[in-house]
Amino acid sequence: MTLKFGTAPDSWGVWLPEHPTQPLWPQFLDEATSTGHHLIELGPYGYLPTDPAVLAHELSSRGQSLIAATMVAEDMHSVGHRAGILAEARKIATLASPLGAKYFVLMAEGYLGSDGVATMPTSLEGSDWTNFVDTCDEVGKLLLEEYGMVLAFHPHADSVIEYAWQVDKLLDDSDSRFTQLCLDTGHYEYRDGDSAALLREKFSRIPYLHLKSIEAAVRARAIAEGMSFGDAVGLGVACEPSVGSVDFAALAQAMKDVDWSGFAIVEQDMFPLAALDIPAPIAKKSREYYNTFGWTN
Repeated sequence: MTLKFGTAPDSWGVWLPEHPTQPLWPQFLDEATSTGHHLIELGPYGYLPTDPAVLAHELSSRGQSLIAATMVAEDMHSVGHRAGILAEARKIATLASPLGAKYFVLMAEGYLGSDGVATMPTSLEGSDWTNFVDTCDEVGKLLLEEYGMVLAFHPHADSVIEYAWQVDKLLDDSDSRFTQLCLDTGHYEYRDGDSAALLREKFSRIPYLHLKSIEAAVRARAIAEGMSFGDAVGLGVACEPSVGSVDFAALAQAMKDVDWSGFAIVEQDMFPLAALDIPAPIAKKSREYYNTFGWTN
């Protein structure tokens, strides 16, 4: 059993290509390096340089490697949007794959509008569900055959794949050749999932993890008040792993029991970021905490 982990722009409060609260990309790369991280995720396309030669230089000069790319796709249940989703995936993979990225993390857009009201179905059925699964498989097939990348679908709170039963159904109905899972421990627990149990049961479909924890009291308030996940993040629902409710010791034991090996990215959602000097000390402490399980960076 081996787990090698890195970090992502998300842990520096980066959710968008540009935002006034976000650090500029050199700060993220410099501080990721100084806190002991040597694997990174691409983050939102356009945050890091999109010129392959420039990005390759910036990574190599810091001793860093790219492990994965990320993408949020809109209207995955609509056949009419599939061509656009495939084109966007190809654009991102064209940047990430030559730099060594092995995984492509795909998420479905959230179903809540800016006012917190659902603007699309909160769960899919019938042809909408079939179309959604087919889109996953087609993106995964494209990535594997043209770029050698593995599609790792990311369940996300306030999206159509958020609860354990939806995750199970996606894995049951999708093609295991093309659609794998990125288990985000924070999002899964936010919707009452058990990450260790899922890893034990579905380990052959989970090559990649996002390590995130949840502040139980903030989660309870968010659920009780019907907040969006984004609003809960603003209140600190994503917290340092040593004080959160995700049982990482149980996850580590599950990995040993099924002899699971793979890669992970540490994430602690902090958007909007209150101050630019917040992320680096947390990233260092989080790395040291995960090292106690024998997980390496």
